[in-house]
Amino acid sequence: KLNSAHAGLLSALGIIKVPVFESIHIGILSTGQELVEIDQPTNPSQVRNSNAVMLKSCVLELNCKVTDYGIVPDNPITLEERLHHALEENDVVLITGGASKGKFDYVKPVCKRIGVEFVFEGVKMRPGKPVSYGSFGTRGVFVLPGSPVAALTCFLVLVKPFLQIRDKAKTIQLILADKLKPQKRNFTSFVPGRLNDNGQVVPVKFHGSGHIYALADAELLIKIEEDSEPKYKGDSVDCILLALST
Repeated sequence: KLNSAHAGLLSALGIIKVPVFESIHIGILSTGQELVEIDQPTNPSQVRNSNAVMLKSCVLELNCKVTDYGIVPDNPITLEERLHHALEENDVVLITGGASKGKFDYVKPVCKRIGVEFVFEGVKMRPGKPVSYGSFGTRGVFVLPGSPVAALTCFLVLVKPFLQIRDKAKTIQLILADKLKPQKRNFTSFVPGRLNDNGQVVPVKFHGSGHIYALADAELLIKIEEDSEPKYKGDSVDCILLALST
């Protein structure tokens, strides 16, 4: 993350453009016949949709982009249409409500019908036991309980770490300072590396997956795609930063 000190240093060096990676896009869907928007009056059987506001605030704190798709009634056809739309536009979709197995809990059956493959359905934790996560291609779907405390707990315990790891796993392109040969052509390889004084990537000594000392010298991982040709000095390579700070 660039802060004010970084901006000042870049300006002093005459650097006006720097490579960055795009923020993760998060979509939020709220389900339940009992929900109304926060600016609407309620009757005894209704509650305001506080979850959407709460989750949106959580997402923005992580510097992600967020779109609120509003309240979806307990109707599987409407839910399917809205979910398709959200999946087309976002990297991760958060759905609140419908996480259990009640008569009107259509969320997971609809997700499965459109092709979401669930990694887990339910976690041994309270609050938040019904929380589920599935994948839709490269996109992720979290089904969170409708209870506000459970929804927030699941976000902090599961969703937030997932988004932080996903964000740091995005690659940036840097220039290679020395030749790099793939260790095994039939695998995608990751080689520890660091930056030299010129801002170019230098592979560090690396003797395989058990060589933990290599990580002590590394600032990043150089990604080498399966069946790719050797990389030479001056070539552009994909890198994943190893910085663990939030």
